[in-house]
Amino acid sequence: MKNKQFAEELVNRLKELRLKRDWTIKYTAEKIDIGASMYSGYESQLRLPPMELLPKIAEVFDTTTDYLLGSSKKDETTLFSTDIDWILSQEHINYKGVELTYKDKENVKVLLEMLLENRMETINDVSCRLEANQQYD
Repeated sequence: MKNKQFAEELVNRLKELRLKRDWTIKYTAEKIDIGASMYSGYESQLRLPPMELLPKIAEVFDTTTDYLLGSSKKDETTLFSTDIDWILSQEHINYKGVELTYKDKENVKVLLEMLLENRMETINDVSCRLEANQQYD
């Protein structure tokens, strides 16, 4: 019974971590450096990953082996806030398992600049309205 619970917990955590990142099974398998059918077998509980592979899986998901194995109830990821410009400067960036081209990354930068510009215009617009209202009070 304990082995079945262990396997179910591992499967649930693998799926949760993959879906949380919007990764495909194929992309996840490539990051772990195994075949997609092998990884799919882990998530469908047809097979369990070998113990020596767990540290690599934990590294790929940026979590701990304790979390994968169910020893820890909390996903102790070490994900941290990073400047998006730095992220976009990296060679291999994926979105939902699809690698972004140089042009894709440049387009993302343009969209973010437009978003921030629009936000600044909105902030300035609100500030002007507040100042105008204070003048009439």
